[in-house]
Amino acid sequence: MIRDILYARFGYIPLPRSQDKLNEDHAAERQEGKSVQHHCIIVRVDKEYRDMFFQFIVEQPGGLERNYRSCLNQTLYHYFDMAVPRLLH
Repeated sequence: MIRDILYARFGYIPLPRSQDKLNEDHAAERQEGKSVQHHCIIVRVDKEYRDMFFQFIVEQPGGLERNYRSCLNQTLYHYFDMAVPRLLH
């Protein structure tokens, strides 16, 4: 679901994937989420989407770090109705 929301944010349409591949990705995301020290949600995205996302951030005026935080904050607030964590301010 989160992957779909991220893709929709930039109008990205991924190539179709088999149910086995989807299940494999979900299992890998859960495993990675357990291995990190901080509570977070791991989401794997297509390489093309990742490139498009970072290109968007780089092309925004201002500092990279601020642009990255701003994009994440907007996504958290708009799609998940979440207050932005203090860490991302």
